[in-house]
Amino acid sequence: MKFLYIDIKDRKVVGVFKNIAGNITYLSKEDIVRQRSKHKLLNSLSTIKECDEALKAMNEYKKPKRWWRFW
Repeated sequence: MKFLYIDIKDRKVVGVFKNIAGNITYLSKEDIVRQRSKHKLLNSLSTIKECDEALKAMNEYKKPKRWWRFW
């Protein structure tokens, strides 16, 4: 799996991944943590790295402030 970017889907932050077959997968933070633990048991270092990168990007995401509530 290759991490592409983070996106908003159904009002939730999701990570967008592309697998070897070219299919796009949207994973929530909990799903990424599950995938990371599964691949840790399989010793798949490249996928663990991609999951860590996705989790880091999701943690850095900040919700934009509503412009009408500026005070």
